[in-house]
Amino acid sequence: MSVEALWTNSMHAPGQFGAGVVVFETERVFGGDSSMYYTGTYRISSGELTGRVRVRKHHDIPGIVPFAGVDDAEFEIKATMVSDKKMKYTATVVKPTIGKPITGELVWLAELP
Repeated sequence: MSVEALWTNSMHAPGQFGAGVVVFETERVFGGDSSMYYTGTYRISSGELTGRVRVRKHHDIPGIVPFAGVDDAEFEIKATMVSDKKMKYTATVVKPTIGKPITGELVWLAELP
């Protein structure tokens, strides 16, 4: 299972939708969207990707509310491949602790240079 590439990220929570891009490269995660950026690490074991990602605000945009409800949060991610170019994931906010379920889909976009 090779995930090292640029992926689109579509995420959902009750009453919320977001989209951005994510790069998986050498067990590191980088990405962002219109108001937040993501950095973290990941591992692949038994066909499942797990990771921890810190999400921080880089711009205030009127009407945009961060998924965790704060400008700086950490998420634990679990993803499984549903095809060679698509993953489905769940994310749990671990800092601060909130119970809101977050789900998403990652779709392969491009190889890394």
